[in-house]
Amino acid sequence: MTQYYCSHHNFKTKKKGHLKLKIGDTLTIVEDNGNLGYCLGKIVQSQETGLFPRSYVHKIESLEQVSVYKALKQGVMSKRRTKYKPWKKRIVKLYNSSLSWFKNENSNEPLGAVLLQKCFPIIAISKQKSPKRFILKSNKKEWEFRCKSTSEREVWIETINKQIKSCNEGTQVKKTKIVPLKRRRSLFRKKTQILPKINRVQSSVSVIDGSMPKRSLKRHMTFRFQKKKIDPFETTRRFATPVELVAQRDKAEVPKILTNSVIYIKKNGLQETGIFRLSGNKNTIDQYKKEFDSGIEINFENEKNVHNVSGLLKQWFRELPESLLTKKLYLEFINASENLQGNKLLDKIKDLITQLPKINIRIFEIISELIFEVGQYEEENKMSLNNLNLLFGPTLCSRRGVYSEDVTNMVKECAIMKILVENFQYIFEKPLSVTIREKIEIEDEKYKVIATQIYSNQGEEKKDNHLHFSDGYIISVINDNDPDLFYGRILFDEKGAINELSPLGYFPKNLVEKISDDELELLLNEEF
Repeated sequence: MTQYYCSHHNFKTKKKGHLKLKIGDTLTIVEDNGNLGYCLGKIVQSQETGLFPRSYVHKIESLEQVSVYKALKQGVMSKRRTKYKPWKKRIVKLYNSSLSWFKNENSNEPLGAVLLQKCFPIIAISKQKSPKRFILKSNKKEWEFRCKSTSEREVWIETINKQIKSCNEGTQVKKTKIVPLKRRRSLFRKKTQILPKINRVQSSVSVIDGSMPKRSLKRHMTFRFQKKKIDPFETTRRFATPVELVAQRDKAEVPKILTNSVIYIKKNGLQETGIFRLSGNKNTIDQYKKEFDSGIEINFENEKNVHNVSGLLKQWFRELPESLLTKKLYLEFINASENLQGNKLLDKIKDLITQLPKINIRIFEIISELIFEVGQYEEENKMSLNNLNLLFGPTLCSRRGVYSEDVTNMVKECAIMKILVENFQYIFEKPLSVTIREKIEIEDEKYKVIATQIYSNQGEEKKDNHLHFSDGYIISVINDNDPDLFYGRILFDEKGAINELSPLGYFPKNLVEKISDDELELLLNEEF
């Protein structure tokens, strides 16, 4: 008796002697070789003979079953291969031993299919997470489907599981492990020959068997290409180089890129709007950088854009390999700004500054004076001292290569920069320059007073526009109209240091006493 088989899956091939199958084709098997998985058969409709895969067909009792060959269940569902890919709407049809999906109802050829014999029973996903979805898994792949409702999902799961069970009766589906592919063996060497061990980190092989062909050796060699790092000790480099080495190459006390830039900015840029905030021309700055790195000294005589010079100076500071506060003293500066206040903080900062290398002290001195001078022209350049401290604090003081802690320390770095700028005359023991003296306004002084008690305007109770001082401070009174408060400026501290940079502010009358010029001169000569 002739046995008939019906194809339940499309089989496309270009090999000679193989049949192309469509769903519903009826076949008779001429010869079956179970070991290879292919059968020699004949299609009843077209009378074509050839090989086809045994797993693509199933046995039927008679030809009448083919005439009524229909899907067991079909419907519209959304499908995707993995969770990271988009959903696509498909017509899904369930046959005796496969699940196929089509683009639309009129299409005859499916876009894909799954053999149920290779699939595991579907386990329903939690309704809380995905009430309308289920996942169909095979040995190596999985497909996710989404129904229109939860009740429709339950029907699909029950029907598919029933067909999986019927397809796998008498067989046991085992989960196979994915084994990585072995290294391809060369066709030019013998199987008994062993390759030499090659260090995959190095960019060259030290020992190579001369008998090994080049084509097989090339496939087993691996190279690691690494980006060339900047060497801070090249002969002429000025950027990304320690300041001591740059000064040594320039044969100067401080790097010439700093002194030349500061001289140009003081001459042309003190009143420039947005100085140090606005960026210059990137191509021009890069060209200046190349010239400095090649050892060429530039005086910026022909430069008309101040922002190009200020941008170059900021970039040089940013690329320094180490903070100007140094690794050794950085945490001491941060702890001082966090735990101390007032004069104690000022004295501690001055003491720590003296412990820095001489070139670092000189750089801080130059840049602090420059920032203060720029801040005196706030009305013209729209850059206050607070804005300038926010720009230069992290640039000069932050540690290189440490990011987690330095984000929280950024406020403290700006506070340190503020102390250096506002008190640079006292910290660096440097008199005021002519430009600063001309800019500071001299008010009409009524008389002088000496502080008899400490007035601490710090912490949560800090008042705006109020001074803070210690016992022994000499203060110039400008306005005494208020019954409780004086308005003036601090002239001398308790150590006798001149403090002409002190801002104007209010202070209580009951904490000070009047002092004449003769008494003040006598006091300064005796004590200081």
